[in-house]
Amino acid sequence: MLDGLLALALEGIPQLTRVELNRGVLLFTLGVTAATSVLCGLLPAFYAVRTMDQLLGHSLATRRLTLVLLSSFAGLALLLAAIGIYGVIAYAVRQRTHEIAIRLALGSQVSDVLRLMVGQGMKLIALSLILGLSGAWALTRLLTKLLFNVQPTDALTFAGVVLLLTAVALLACYLPARRAAKVDPMVALRNE
Repeated sequence: MLDGLLALALEGIPQLTRVELNRGVLLFTLGVTAATSVLCGLLPAFYAVRTMDQLLGHSLATRRLTLVLLSSFAGLALLLAAIGIYGVIAYAVRQRTHEIAIRLALGSQVSDVLRLMVGQGMKLIALSLILGLSGAWALTRLLTKLLFNVQPTDALTFAGVVLLLTAVALLACYLPARRAAKVDPMVALRNE
């Protein structure tokens, strides 16, 4: 019922001023304003009384939406990059199962073969990360207008992405190489 009275009292009244209020004062002000405007009709009335937090939130809503969408798509791109890296490197290591079997048949230790496969994969990933970081560093200038209290070249963000992609690449090299190293060399050579 109070909401209905407030709506009737506030209808058609021009906005006079904006005052910074906390939530309790806001509700009290709305009640007093509605009562005085309905009963007296003589005192100036306020409408659309909001706190500064509400005004600031409303003014930043578009930028907030843009950043949420941008962050969501960036997270999705990071996930797709991690899946792609894993798939490509795992496929490349799996293609070398025959080579791994020959190395093991000739007396190489499993740890040496794993070290070789992981080392070669990580060299490729290191080159890719250098190229990717260089491109990202150059393109962050486009994001300058959308960032608040964060530098476009935030070292923590770059380090997090590098660590995540490096960990994915390390797993992508290690898991298929370990699986290939567990296969009996005679069986692997016969299947080829």
